[in-house]
Amino acid sequence: MNALIAEALNRPIISLRTSHNSEKDYIAIEDVVEILPKIAQNGKCRIYNVASGSNLTHGAIVNTIAKLTNRDVEIQKDAPTIIFPPIDVSRIVDEFHFLPRDIKESIERLVDRYKKEKTI
Repeated sequence: MNALIAEALNRPIISLRTSHNSEKDYIAIEDVVEILPKIAQNGKCRIYNVASGSNLTHGAIVNTIAKLTNRDVEIQKDAPTIIFPPIDVSRIVDEFHFLPRDIKESIERLVDRYKKEKTI
């Protein structure tokens, strides 16, 4: 996602090599930073899936970035659709009452940060 944001701020077109319908699990870095110490200090199990628990399409992500950066999107001809299976996060939800942030809000914060750093 960071590469897409950087591309959007440095080029007139965002280029995708996978279809808009491709999807996978994205998690906000803030969620990772928050949950890892809880798992390390109070985890009852040996293994946890740290993820948001739901997939997001590349279209949703790139359209959000394109809107925030005023860029067009170009999809590579014959771009494949790659769909990752959902990740089960029931263990961190049940044990730590984990509620993932909206990744689109994280995208907005990242774009704002990149814009500020670019002007410095």
